[in-house]
Amino acid sequence: MAVSVVRYLALLMFCALLQYHYATAQNKTLRDLFNSTSCAKPPYICPHPQIEFYLYTRETQKDPLLLDIRDFNSLWNSKFDKTHPTKIIIHGFGGGRNLAPSTDLRDGKMVISVTTFLYCFNCYI
Repeated sequence: MAVSVVRYLALLMFCALLQYHYATAQNKTLRDLFNSTSCAKPPYICPHPQIEFYLYTRETQKDPLLLDIRDFNSLWNSKFDKTHPTKIIIHGFGGGRNLAPSTDLRDGKMVISVTTFLYCFNCYI
């Protein structure tokens, strides 16, 4: 009997804490949802300046061109050729433009590699 009372009180305490957590979570603001101090720096806008787009062509395999997607002239003045097929590589968590398979996929092709440091920021949705 004593064990079941202790279990009941523990369950009751757990439910109270859970209810308190959900009640306080519902009172959060939209700004609290984007509290990403551990990964993203302001401004909290898309496209974020920390998301980098590198253009690889046959000529720029060793030294890719950094494209500024907020500036249309960046792509216009680059070596991008719209007549060639283009691959866009977006690496996953822990990946990078200088790691496999990104390096294998861009060999001699027109490739735009997307590098993001914002693992918990949702610009890539």
